[in-house]
Amino acid sequence: MGKEKEVKFEEAISQLEDIVDRLETGDLTIDSAIDEFKKGIQLYNKCYKKIEETEGKIKLILEDGEGIVKESDFTNID
Repeated sequence: MGKEKEVKFEEAISQLEDIVDRLETGDLTIDSAIDEFKKGIQLYNKCYKKIEETEGKIKLILEDGEGIVKESDFTNID
């Protein structure tokens, strides 16, 4: 198997916030701070990837003047 458990976006954000809070306290040893920082970067990358994937899926439904509904990619909207 070897596949790591998929972390939900909201859970990843919450974990990332907790890591930032721990890093900001300044109470961690340098080794612990580095480990937390690494975990934070991994969570950030997962969240960023999820946002990019979701952005690609978002469709805006546009109605033209004649009442015809069209779909357009979110990233193509000016």
